[in-house]
Amino acid sequence: DGEVRATMLRTGEVDIAEHLPIPQLPILDADSAIEIVRFAQPRTTTLYVNNKKGPMADVLVRRAVLHAIDKRALVDAVLEGVGAPAAGPFASNEVWVNPELSPDTFDPEKSKSLLAEAGIAEGELTLNIWTYPTRSNLPPTAVAIQQMLSDVGIGAEVRIAPYNTLEPVVREGDYDLFIVSRGHLLDNYDPEGFLQADIGCDGSFNLSGYCNEELDAKLAEARTMIDAEARY
Repeated sequence: DGEVRATMLRTGEVDIAEHLPIPQLPILDADSAIEIVRFAQPRTTTLYVNNKKGPMADVLVRRAVLHAIDKRALVDAVLEGVGAPAAGPFASNEVWVNPELSPDTFDPEKSKSLLAEAGIAEGELTLNIWTYPTRSNLPPTAVAIQQMLSDVGIGAEVRIAPYNTLEPVVREGDYDLFIVSRGHLLDNYDPEGFLQADIGCDGSFNLSGYCNEELDAKLAEARTMIDAEARY
């Protein structure tokens, strides 16, 4: 538990603690006996959506949810400014990132328009938002997204449970939205393995059920290339 780790750090019971809750940082910063070391991690908080079945299988609904979410507000309020709105799974300081990408626009009116185009009236759609408590920023992120969806007329029910309880159900495709903190360079410093696992048609961590044969072909081609720039 992050709160316990922070307390143990303040009392001197431990010398080093990682992944501390963001609300604890101002308290720790004010303690002259504690030094905080900050560094960017290859990790993204990602909202996985069910591409296979249920309401999220409709691309119009997926786009409506996307435009209903204010990423800047999530960073500023939930993360207290620690982090940045994502324009994809990779951070801006990673060598293969596409610098021309920008975060999707927060546009509640466009979200409402897309729902109407999908034939969904205000208050007619209710989604489930699942996440787990071991990373302290995830439950408040779920609650914030619940409110953002409510603002465009989408109901949402939040479920907080252990990750190992949720993942098997997600893999079966019996969910709508799943918030995950995902590291993407755990095995080697290269994007291909992550992309294949997470969005390849047969990816081992393809929780969304996304499948694009053209993308799979590009990943297969990149896998055989030695030149780094060509791979990227």
